[in-house]
Amino acid sequence: MSQSNFFVSLISSLEDPEFDEVAKLYLQEVDGIKNIINCNGPWDKGLDMRHVNVSQIENQYQITTIAEKKLEAKIIDDLKKAKRNVEEYKLPNKVKYFYSLPLSNTQVLKYKKLAKDTHDIILDVIEANSLAEITSYYPNIGDLLFKIADFDRYRGGDEFFNNSRVKSFYDLMSFGSSTDIKYNIVKAYILYYLSEKENVEVKDLLEIINKHFTSQFDSHYFESLLRRMSSERLIVHTDGELKLTDREKIRISKLLDDYGKEEALLKKELSKVLDKYKLLASLDEIIPKLTELYESNYSINLGEFTKRESSLQDLQSSTKAFNEFLKSKLNEPSESENVAKDLLSIADKSDLLSRIAAGQVYSEVSDPDRLQDYISQHNNNKTIFLDTNFLIVALCVFYESSTEYDNYHFKVAKQFLNFSKKNNLNLVALRSYAIETANLFKDALDIIPFTKLELFESLGGSSNILYRFYKHLKDYGELHSEKESFEDFLKEFKFEIKKGQPEYNYLEQMEWLLNSMEIEVETPEKYDLSRTREIITNDLKTHQKYKPNFAINNDAIMLCRLADSDVDVNPIDPIFCTWDMSLFRVRRNYFSEFPNCTKWLMYTPTRLMDHFSMMNFQVRKGTLFNEILSILDVDFGFQEKTQTLLDAMITIINPNDSVGLKYANKLAELKQKEIIQVDEQPDNIHDESIELTPVDIVFQELFRNYIHAGEGVFYSFKEIFTKQEYFDLTFNILSEEISSVKEKGIVNDSLFNKIDAIIKEIDTNRNEIVVK
Repeated sequence: MSQSNFFVSLISSLEDPEFDEVAKLYLQEVDGIKNIINCNGPWDKGLDMRHVNVSQIENQYQITTIAEKKLEAKIIDDLKKAKRNVEEYKLPNKVKYFYSLPLSNTQVLKYKKLAKDTHDIILDVIEANSLAEITSYYPNIGDLLFKIADFDRYRGGDEFFNNSRVKSFYDLMSFGSSTDIKYNIVKAYILYYLSEKENVEVKDLLEIINKHFTSQFDSHYFESLLRRMSSERLIVHTDGELKLTDREKIRISKLLDDYGKEEALLKKELSKVLDKYKLLASLDEIIPKLTELYESNYSINLGEFTKRESSLQDLQSSTKAFNEFLKSKLNEPSESENVAKDLLSIADKSDLLSRIAAGQVYSEVSDPDRLQDYISQHNNNKTIFLDTNFLIVALCVFYESSTEYDNYHFKVAKQFLNFSKKNNLNLVALRSYAIETANLFKDALDIIPFTKLELFESLGGSSNILYRFYKHLKDYGELHSEKESFEDFLKEFKFEIKKGQPEYNYLEQMEWLLNSMEIEVETPEKYDLSRTREIITNDLKTHQKYKPNFAINNDAIMLCRLADSDVDVNPIDPIFCTWDMSLFRVRRNYFSEFPNCTKWLMYTPTRLMDHFSMMNFQVRKGTLFNEILSILDVDFGFQEKTQTLLDAMITIINPNDSVGLKYANKLAELKQKEIIQVDEQPDNIHDESIELTPVDIVFQELFRNYIHAGEGVFYSFKEIFTKQEYFDLTFNILSEEISSVKEKGIVNDSLFNKIDAIIKEIDTNRNEIVVK
């Protein structure tokens, strides 16, 4: 970590009183204002600090450590106060705004313009980046930051960070190069060993290294490696003995100083969390266990590099073990997941543990030659195939990337698209996935008629990804037009209802969107999908999961395209990026069934970014927290989401039909009554945060039961909701079941028996008409 980045991290960790001290010293040192008093508090009238003499106030000062997602609202509120101070107390219209987190130049300019345009305030933002740079010119500010950090309290003293082997892992990730992985891994091991022992004999070191690595290094190779290290002035090689050069000892000393600072900063931040949960005494136990999680994370990537064996099983096991460890330490074991997330969030902001873990994983590679061969072949392999799961979220990012949408997949997709552009990745989607993504927009279009109902809001939300994103933008005033409806929102993607064209596939619109995002749409050759479909279907049955036939077919096309052994189709092993964990299992079975196929690589978006970073001996911050969240949401997929009443109605009921409209309104009334009753619950009833009401549950179970029963049965089920003569009977059955679910919490099997009886009667009547 550079000195500047270190100070940014240090400043970002400050609490309000600590940051007040830094801001005050800044004003004294940089602006030369000596008579400053702190008046920060709930009744400060917008002045967190001011000149002791009111007549000499030249600026209004605001100081905050608030989370970035709340910053804009805070600034707007503070600007109102500043404007009031100008008008009522004749204070200057200049505001210096101290903020403890880093902001980009774009963000700073945005806030300056906001202040000038809306309140005629001249805003000067001093954020963490600018404060960190100032420490180079004003050492007193840096000294104060070190004093506040109280590093001596947190630095050293524990077995883990004091271990020289751990320090060598940290070092490996600081000087590695993708051009010679084997050399760097062996070099790191030698430097680690020589830092422990001086004047080591060459023959002894060679024997030790050959025991560590399965590759047997001969004396000629080893001598050439030592000559290279000598030419780089890392070691002294005389009379058959080795030791570190003085220059290398100095480098390691400086590295260890940086290491100590990062160690202290990390331990300080972790201590805050642990203290909150009364776990401070367990700090020294928790740090190695966090590192084990990082090791599992990087080991998975390494397995994919060399063996095409990505599995979250090790990380899942490590996560479970970490969670169980926290439970054993907590007074309230139910808090363990929250503690884990808080700890991982902090650990991910630093690269200390990830560097140590990645270094350890690399240093334990048993076959460096194989790893080197892989990286040499794949360093420029930048064509990435994407599936529908990723494409639909990426299109939301494409629509509005600047929004602070608290959604794991949106955040990762945003990171990935930025990473892709920066690293010149070639993104590709198969035509079948493009059509499937367009179908998700068609599903969204089906919501539009319901939005025109008077009681639409009573139907509750939808799990449709596009609708949820629209609702977020609407709630936060971030739609491109203030009064934009969901229909208008979809029109911005070029999607409109095509009346009289129910089979229209919207491929043209989707190709336009994907091309706008620089995602190529590829039409592969036709493959025999029968066996591949069978492998996918068997996996779904084994794990009791569901996908529509269309989605299974599209996955089969993708796998056959990836597995194509034609070198003109796959000149190098292709890379597939997906959140669909079932396909990782399917790949293992596919390779077993077709051992001579092309062995493609497969990553989640987070792992794919790690893939490219690790090939260059780099680590990325924030990866473990994201991957743990993906474990918690391992079944993410648009095909199998929790069905709300609205979701089920979109598939089952046509509100443009008179009978369908009648059902829609009556069900909306029932749902509205449920919502009112929930809102009127006494305060002492525990809120389990369950979004589904009995109405939702009944329709969710009906949908799942009949969608799995086959297309013919599902068609007959939908037909019930078009028949006026069955309305009273059907609605009474539904009303009774909703009342039962309200009491028992589960749907009775008798519901399906009653609906089956109606379906049978409708089918019988239809067949009699056909016979006549």
